Amino acid sequence: MPTYDETVKAINDEIEKWERIYAGTEFDDGAENDARCKMFPDCRGCPADYVHDNNRCDPEYADWHYHQITIHNARTHRTVQCKFCEKQALNVRNSLIALLPVVDEMFEKEAI
Repeated sequence: MPTYDETVKAINDEIEKWERIYAGTEFDDGAENDARCKMFPDCRGCPADYVHDNNRCDPEYADWHYHQITIHNARTHRTVQCKFCEKQALNVRNSLIALLPVVDEMFEKEAI
């Protein structure tokens, strides 16, 4: 199981990645370039799974992914291609920021 510091670093790395995606200097390739997916390959222990309890990622990411596939036919190397993409990229980033206090809660419960 990753440590508190490793988990926070993975989320911060993801926040920075989504800021770059929003800026147009990075792409999303799903689990292939996701620090959390690499750290929690089966989703167990991931802060998103802790919140959503569904062995899936954040709903905001699911919305981004669905839009990318259905509107832009982007199966890999997904990028911001329209105003809706911009909004979705920011939503994903914001959902990651919201996970940071969840990590605190997860590790507090673990310590009890």
